[in-house]
Amino acid sequence: MSNVKNQRKSKLTIALDIDDTLLQCTSIILKVAKEKFGYEFPIEEVRWGFANFPEGQQNILSLFGQAEFYQKQTPIAGAVKMVETLISRGHDVIILSAMPPELMSVRAEQIMKFFPMIKKENILLGQRKDLVH
Repeated sequence: MSNVKNQRKSKLTIALDIDDTLLQCTSIILKVAKEKFGYEFPIEEVRWGFANFPEGQQNILSLFGQAEFYQKQTPIAGAVKMVETLISRGHDVIILSAMPPELMSVRAEQIMKFFPMIKKENILLGQRKDLVH
């Protein structure tokens, strides 16, 4: 029992992704795709990361290279409170986000706007999240 209590008191380093974890992503990208291309895809049919996307989904993926998409993202309900709670409990919260280098400043500004409680040095942007252990 005391071992469980000690584990609960230990500080954790918690890495959180942004898209569809802290900020709305898929629903926003589909909204932008409808505005730009007239596409209507059910959210359940979107499968990121597969090479065999229908042609329309390739266009949707291209939107990740545009600042407009990032500027439309807003926090998922409860996300800000969750991050505040983790930090108030003494945990070190790290944000990881994979994105094109030319849009990193847009993403950083967005994170600092919605999650000002996260230390700036804990915002890790790049395209190789797989390198973070």
